[in-house]
Amino acid sequence: MKSSHSTRMRRNTCLIAVCKKATQLVLALMFLAVTAYGQTPDVVVADERGERWNLAPATEYFAEGDTQLTIDDVLNAPWQGMFEPVSAESINFGLQRQASWFRVVVKNDGVHPATYYMEINNARIKRADFYAPGLEGVEAHQKAGTSLPVSERSFPYRTGVFALKLNPGATQTIYLRVYHRGSYRFGLSLWEESAFLTHHTLRSGFYGMFYGALAIMFLFNLVLFVLFKDRSFLWLSILILCVGLYMVAYQRIDAQYLWPDRTNISGSRVNVIFGVGLFAAICFSRSFLDLARHAPRWNLVYRVFAGLSLVLCVDIVIERIWTDWLLQIVGGTAPILFLGGAITRIRQGYRLAWGYLIAWSLACASMVGFALLGVGVLPHHVLIEHAPKVGFAIGLALNSIGLWQRFKAMQEAHADNLDQQVAERTRELTQALENVKTLKGLIPICSACKSIRDDEGFWTRVETYIMERSEADFTHGICPDCVTELYGTALKKRASSPEQEPGGLS
Repeated sequence: MKSSHSTRMRRNTCLIAVCKKATQLVLALMFLAVTAYGQTPDVVVADERGERWNLAPATEYFAEGDTQLTIDDVLNAPWQGMFEPVSAESINFGLQRQASWFRVVVKNDGVHPATYYMEINNARIKRADFYAPGLEGVEAHQKAGTSLPVSERSFPYRTGVFALKLNPGATQTIYLRVYHRGSYRFGLSLWEESAFLTHHTLRSGFYGMFYGALAIMFLFNLVLFVLFKDRSFLWLSILILCVGLYMVAYQRIDAQYLWPDRTNISGSRVNVIFGVGLFAAICFSRSFLDLARHAPRWNLVYRVFAGLSLVLCVDIVIERIWTDWLLQIVGGTAPILFLGGAITRIRQGYRLAWGYLIAWSLACASMVGFALLGVGVLPHHVLIEHAPKVGFAIGLALNSIGLWQRFKAMQEAHADNLDQQVAERTRELTQALENVKTLKGLIPICSACKSIRDDEGFWTRVETYIMERSEADFTHGICPDCVTELYGTALKKRASSPEQEPGGLS
């Protein structure tokens, strides 16, 4: 009995120990979960050795929803617990219409006071409000976005830029409220002051070279259209112009330099410019590839897409998110259109379609990547962001060269056709001249019988000689003198009577 009792006691003791360990483990896990949920966000340390810091990986956010919040609401405890990490190199929520709050902590780890610039690297953001609790003056609340003229923004720049001054060792929590309709994506960077100004100068130089190249190609093709009246040059000129205007409007360069006191001059026009540019690209492709004659089915598909591209122009009247979806869909499927038509013509033996295929492959690859970036499939990356500029610049240059080669080939074919027609006409005239026989020079003729000696020394009758060497023919009659000589005076009188013909007897 004692042995059985002691066994039960040991068993109960072990069970109690296991329960204690399990309870401690559960409490530890709960503590870690609560600690992780309520822990402070990562701190972005800005020291004097750096020039630019990516804030997105250290940023937290939550979607505002239907309730419009103020900074005082967000600073309260319930909303502080709503923030969750972005956990990405950039913010990309795809196509959305929403307002979201972002929180990031910045620390000046240098030994000198420093001025930083926080940049929202998307010039199309509708509205962005910057809050720095604890600071005073204009730095505490700054505004940016396309809903405000550039001149009324806290920092007069086309993208959202906010100034932040920090003393050595100071830490500042920053809150951003960002509202946007469309492709909700942007990079979030912190710049050292001089580095930001240098970056702005380099960026302006890059844009200057890009738009200068587009201007040269536009004028080149426009002059060729005026000189040669080929509509392909006109469509390509319109396409180049629309690409330039689209980039200017998309990057809000016009809002910064042309009309800083006005809002939304080009914001709602981007889709319209894209639609007109796509329409010009389709018309250029139909003309360059000569689809109406050589690929009528593809020509029909091109015409349907041309109509869809013009539908985007309704965005000039009303702004709805479906136009952004249509923009992404048409922009994503247009490469299939261009590449399919080019491959069809290549299979038919049209050599110039190779250059067209390479040009549109570069442009379309950049456009597909940009469209996937816009809907949130691809993460934000500087190469994908700027790929359309480089891809379209190279593609348009190749198309300009290909169109010039096509025009030269057409001119050469036309010249060869003219040469062939001239050669055929020359042969016809030569044959006609060979059939025209003329008599010239000294002709040896007998003074008695009037026979003519030919080049071979034979004597032939005069009428035979002339008939063989000209188009003339002879009819025979008799003159009055020969009548007298042959038939006497009586027949002469009859031959010279008024009732007879002047030519004598026949």
